[in-house]
Amino acid sequence: MLILSYVPIGVAAIWIVLLSNSVRMPVSTFPGLCMHILLILIAGLVVVIGGIVFARLPAFLALTLGAVLVAGLTPRQMLFDAFISQKSGQVGRVEGNSIELSRSVETDNDVLLVAPRLSGESGSTTLTSTAIARMTNEQFVPADSTSFDSVVTGDVVVTRSHAQASVFLSDQPALTRVTTAMGQYFGKLAIIIVCASMIGRCLLDSGSAERIVRSVLALLGQRLAPTALTVSSFILGIPVFFDTVFYLMIPIAKVLRIQTGANYLLYVLAIVAGASMAHSLVPPTPGPLAVAEIFQVELSQMILGGSIVGVVAASAGLLWASMVNRLTTVNIPEEDTEILEAAAQRDESELPPVWMALLPIGLPVVLISLPAIWASLESLAKWVSPQLTPFVAPIVDTLSNKNVALLISAGVALAIYLWNTRPSRQAMSEAMQSAIGSAGAILLITCAGGAFGRILFQTNVASLLDELPTMSPIVLVVAAFLVTAGVRTAQGSATVAMMTSAGIFAPLVTSGAVEVAPLYMALAVGCGSKPIAWMNDSGFWIITKMSGMTETQGLKFISPFGTVMGIAGLMAVIAAVILFPGP
Repeated sequence: MLILSYVPIGVAAIWIVLLSNSVRMPVSTFPGLCMHILLILIAGLVVVIGGIVFARLPAFLALTLGAVLVAGLTPRQMLFDAFISQKSGQVGRVEGNSIELSRSVETDNDVLLVAPRLSGESGSTTLTSTAIARMTNEQFVPADSTSFDSVVTGDVVVTRSHAQASVFLSDQPALTRVTTAMGQYFGKLAIIIVCASMIGRCLLDSGSAERIVRSVLALLGQRLAPTALTVSSFILGIPVFFDTVFYLMIPIAKVLRIQTGANYLLYVLAIVAGASMAHSLVPPTPGPLAVAEIFQVELSQMILGGSIVGVVAASAGLLWASMVNRLTTVNIPEEDTEILEAAAQRDESELPPVWMALLPIGLPVVLISLPAIWASLESLAKWVSPQLTPFVAPIVDTLSNKNVALLISAGVALAIYLWNTRPSRQAMSEAMQSAIGSAGAILLITCAGGAFGRILFQTNVASLLDELPTMSPIVLVVAAFLVTAGVRTAQGSATVAMMTSAGIFAPLVTSGAVEVAPLYMALAVGCGSKPIAWMNDSGFWIITKMSGMTETQGLKFISPFGTVMGIAGLMAVIAAVILFPGP
């Protein structure tokens, strides 16, 4: 078995050599686009899982090899289709000298729209375009004094600049696309992960995590600690990204494990249950917010419906986690054990007060939520002083940036650590170096996993789902769930999967072609973004590395855990469709 596990690694190495010689594989070498995409997905899966689980390769190396392999197998035409589909619209109706789009396109005034025509001969992608319209004062008018005679319903339209950018991006070498994707994830996550790691270490070393745990146990008791973690992470997950919530909560789970002597897996999964369901169902988190806009669902309805379905799904996940926790044990990372055991022996007087212990956790939540808070107060501020808004708005925008919020919170956590423990310079330096070193390892794996997922998305797997037929409400809800789950499993990002599936189903729903409430479709899409988290998901690596799980344990516990919650949420949506039907 170990020898066989090196086969995909050898295949990846061969492809790297081929890529260095600029060898290209046209779409026509495969019997069909569907089979081509499936083979690419299988090849990437075999390399990553085989490399990590069987060949025992470092996760970063296996993920990078998998990304390079998938990138090398993806032809230029397929890349072009994937890039352009993200920015394209579709003609819904043509009447004389006017057109309506059934799928909107990003446009600005006076931007020419084009209808792309593709060809993939010999593996090269060329673009010939027909000018069809110009955007003027938010109206489409014929371009260059022509008519819309050549335009038919279903034509794909895109701005000329986006079409040209798609040609440029699809012509990039495979390794360039991999490193670019990795760099993009690094830019998004570097400050967040480093600051969150520092906050977590300061929470442990200052006694803040210990104070929070003792307060929770005193208030609720040990039996209700998992429920408290789920509720807390669900609330935090509404304005804050999942990864940030997990970073902030995981030190508390570790201290709880030391205090209680058991249930560490239950505590970890309790945090994941609350934060992940809020991340996919409740605005103003970007994913559900965007889905609500695409399906034209009122924000208040999405918040209420998402909260109800999220509670059902998280409760099912917590029940499943309780059963699994009785059958197995997950250990805390060895490097944290000594710190945690020392913290558990501290006298009550040595710990910071509760408000101070909660400050590094609550501060980023408040800062990131500032735009919503300011929006509710803006009308009052204008009435009191019209000059106040231009002065405050830039400050709100700056402080609510998640990088700035985490930087400020890391500074506050460090100040509490210095004030409460008064460590020597050497001890403080070692603690911060350990936190940053741990963050660096997590960051490499997370960025590689994110890049692998992004490269899978560039295979244009969503194109296989464009021709879905009209269905009954329940079947349509289930189809939306399955499509979202398929895209999520294939490319890793829950948010991307939600956006992709919403773009496919929204025209069918908002046009009235089926009698199903848009809210139910939006919720089904949110639940479908839970299955199946595995090695192409950056969140999978954040959970495993921060909690101390192995990759095998992650596949054993995290992957089915998300699936259980997603299915439970889907059942709640189906029940709502049956009990409260209607458009």
